[in-house]
Amino acid sequence: MVPSLISQATRVNDPMVRESKGPVSRAQSRIPGASESLPAQRDVFGRQRLASEGFGPDYLSPINTSTRGNDPVVSALEARGIGVSKPVRAKTWTPEQWDQFQAVAGMKAHQDLLALVRSAKWKAEDKEDQADAVRTTVTKARRMAKRSLFESPARKAKPAAAADPWAEFPAVQ
Repeated sequence: MVPSLISQATRVNDPMVRESKGPVSRAQSRIPGASESLPAQRDVFGRQRLASEGFGPDYLSPINTSTRGNDPVVSALEARGIGVSKPVRAKTWTPEQWDQFQAVAGMKAHQDLLALVRSAKWKAEDKEDQADAVRTTVTKARRMAKRSLFESPARKAKPAAAADPWAEFPAVQ
């Protein structure tokens, strides 16, 4: 177990919330210097999560604040009670691949959702249709990220349509 005072010192020096899946990495995330070797946790939009910020020195304040309260995507989704789930990690991905996927997929999803919630179509749809549009947008962003990061260049390239060998010759009548 890592005492809370040491854990608080870690947050002052390393404000990122770190991925910790087991007891060893949980302890590591609370030790100054050791926590930085763990990947940062990311939110559904691929942004690295920061430990809650308080008024005044973080370790003295019981009052937490949020720096993301003015995000128009988050505001629009919360206003309609629409949630976005975290992506599912493929068992074969390394921690670095998982981190990269979350960053790329999250940024793309946020960018596309921002365009969606600012559109006239969004304002005209009912809540169910808006929720469907959000799901579709996020799914497309995650597929795009997966393709761009993990598919081999040979699989990405689509074969060119076969050229007509007779196209250069005029038609004979």
